[in-house]
Amino acid sequence: MTNLIAEPQDSEVHVLRNRNPRQIRQYRRFAGAVVILPPLATILALVMAWHLGIHWVSIIILVVMYVAGMIGLSVGFHRHLAHRSFKARRVFRALLTILGCINAQGSPLFWVATHRRHHSISDQPGDPFSPNLSGPGIRGWLRGIWHAYIGWMFADDPTDPVRFCRDLLLDKTIMRINRSYLIWVLAGLVLPGLVVGFWTGSISGGVEGTLWGGFARIFLVNQAVWSVGTYCHLFGTRPFSTDDRSTNNFLVALLSFGEGLHNNHHAFPSCALLSFHWWEPDFGGWFIRMFRRAGLISEVRIPTEQSIRARKQS
Repeated sequence: MTNLIAEPQDSEVHVLRNRNPRQIRQYRRFAGAVVILPPLATILALVMAWHLGIHWVSIIILVVMYVAGMIGLSVGFHRHLAHRSFKARRVFRALLTILGCINAQGSPLFWVATHRRHHSISDQPGDPFSPNLSGPGIRGWLRGIWHAYIGWMFADDPTDPVRFCRDLLLDKTIMRINRSYLIWVLAGLVLPGLVVGFWTGSISGGVEGTLWGGFARIFLVNQAVWSVGTYCHLFGTRPFSTDDRSTNNFLVALLSFGEGLHNNHHAFPSCALLSFHWWEPDFGGWFIRMFRRAGLISEVRIPTEQSIRARKQS
């Protein structure tokens, strides 16, 4: 199965041309906000729930927003935009991209460019978030975990989207969403508050909905997705031979809608379905099958049984 990622064919590291110090500072400020604000707001939500209780509608909105956000990242940003593993109708393509934006993990161009760069040099020098390049011993191991989980977001080498995202730069719909990225992040915070506030008929309900369906949801989604790039290059099984240290981690896969089946994914990057056995949890793949039956997506890329067997380790 061919890898359809639009990436350089060599291992040269391509970072942002003519790095703008002001732009790098902006990246770091936004990364700091994403790292700090959701956990603080989640603590506040827990304190409020302890003292005042929590409305059941807030729990529902948290689950709904978590599912929507993970579909946006796993199915939208990752499998559709980054790897082009299926085609989607124009409106549905836009919806998937917007759902990816609400998680505050970076604009579509930023996210896809960084991910494609990761695949082009996975676990090699220049990989933006490998946990395996920080030196030997326990200190190097801990530094690697920190870098892969959070530290990479504060680095001074943002990836050049011109090198990695030429296809998206030519897509008017994606570029419009990319330019309005912060609006979609804000909408992902405000909408849960409006729903819960309307349902309870109170301002406190609106605050509760924003905390749980907005900030706490971002915090939980971040932990699941950041775990993929970190722990799925350290712990787990390796059923396929790959040029990196990617692994399948069942717990991470469960929380990340299948993204934790990372060795499967690195063996077949352009495959839309990450699970090759019934016991491997791939909720993103289930949604893809459902969307295909509904006629919202088509040309879903899946490797043949023969190619899967050929990649298996002996």
